[in-house]
Amino acid sequence: MTAHAARLRPRSLELGVAALAVVPAATSWALWHPVAVEHAGPALCPFRAMTGLPCPLCGATRAFVYFFGGDSRFLDYNWGWLVVWAGLLAWGLAAVVRLRRGRPPPLGPLRCHPRLLWGLPLALPPLWAVALVNAGPILGH
Repeated sequence: MTAHAARLRPRSLELGVAALAVVPAATSWALWHPVAVEHAGPALCPFRAMTGLPCPLCGATRAFVYFFGGDSRFLDYNWGWLVVWAGLLAWGLAAVVRLRRGRPPPLGPLRCHPRLLWGLPLALPPLWAVALVNAGPILGH
């Protein structure tokens, strides 16, 4: 890795972490009126349209909008994605700190065993469980 690439890497990671922190908040504030005020509308989720049940992603947008709007109704929707977002943000902040100290980002076992990424779909059942538990508000019942 060249000295120039080494200097740019922490900066690009910092920008990525900043975007991870700011983009969901800014998008949620921009969507406040359409999501929080105008709940009516067709279901955009093909799974929900076919089965009448929420998918693992259903309710995530409303959870973010309510969360960043300071409204506790975020708990009535798929708040599991907020947990995922907070975990990614914490990892990103730890990676920035480690890079600033000259150490590699915290990848843990993924560095030695990238095959473990195949386990990422295992994160969907808990997120789907949150969506199913909150199906009433998500589906508008």
